[in-house]
Amino acid sequence: MNFKKIIFIFSFGIFFLLVIPVKVDATELKICEYKEYVNGAKEPTMKWGCFGDYYTTNKKCNEEIYDGTNCQSALKEFLAGQAAAQAQQEAEQKAAEAADKAAQKAYEDSQAASKAQAEAAKKAAEEEALKAAELTCNCYAVNPKFECRDNFKTVSEAIDYCVSCGLPPPNPGADCPLGTKENGPFTCTCGKGNETKCASYDTIAKLNSECPNTCGKGNGVCPVVGVGDTMEKLRAEAKKLNPANFAIGTSGVIQIIGTLVGFLMYPIGMLTMVMYIWAGFLWMTAQGNAENVEKSKNILIWTTLGVVVTLASYLIVKLVFTEIL
Repeated sequence: MNFKKIIFIFSFGIFFLLVIPVKVDATELKICEYKEYVNGAKEPTMKWGCFGDYYTTNKKCNEEIYDGTNCQSALKEFLAGQAAAQAQQEAEQKAAEAADKAAQKAYEDSQAASKAQAEAAKKAAEEEALKAAELTCNCYAVNPKFECRDNFKTVSEAIDYCVSCGLPPPNPGADCPLGTKENGPFTCTCGKGNETKCASYDTIAKLNSECPNTCGKGNGVCPVVGVGDTMEKLRAEAKKLNPANFAIGTSGVIQIIGTLVGFLMYPIGMLTMVMYIWAGFLWMTAQGNAENVEKSKNILIWTTLGVVVTLASYLIVKLVFTEIL
């Protein structure tokens, strides 16, 4: 026997032992799960078969041992049981999915019903508010301690308020008359001679507590005074507060100050011109003297600031005379 024959026999033996499972009737077999690549698929398909002890390593196998005569029949029963278990699992999964869908649908129906109820309740409340807004209950007409109300939120609130002051249930009507509601306005007219004063109040309680009985009480607001009348009244009030004519006319302190500032504008202007000429002369004759240059700069700066302050004071005084007084 040559070397090639030895290699061929050895290779065939290895192939026979690893690839072709030998099933002998007297061999002890187990039903195990194995991988099988079908039609060149990249992922294997898991199948079950009968294997001897040598081939059960690293395989998922049943504990029960069979012989060569009954392993195939046991395998058929095992596969049938697995198929039935898988079918039952799929049926249970489908039933669970159907139950989940039914529960989800019931939840959505419940949410839709709740939303519809909420919208219906909101619509009913809006209609109730519109009806209530049209109702007027003038309790002030029967008892001044009460007020006339036309701002009810519900119809039942309007009915309760009318009953509380002895009126029949309200009907849709006009707004409350001016001055009969709690939020007024009310007027109190009081004064001596031509110096009549008018005060406005928001509530009846404030009117009754702050307006003396000797003054006239009414509805509405105090008349609006025009801008011209207001300025004349302000000047009149200022004159009352200033009987010595301290700052009014031509002899007041403010007028004296204004006249003085206007008079000083002429010499201040002349002095400003002289200071500018002096600063320019010092700068031109400095001939490189740093002290004279710095001195001339300071004169220019401070003279300019003085001019700004003088002009500002003059403008302020002029504004007071022409616009205010």
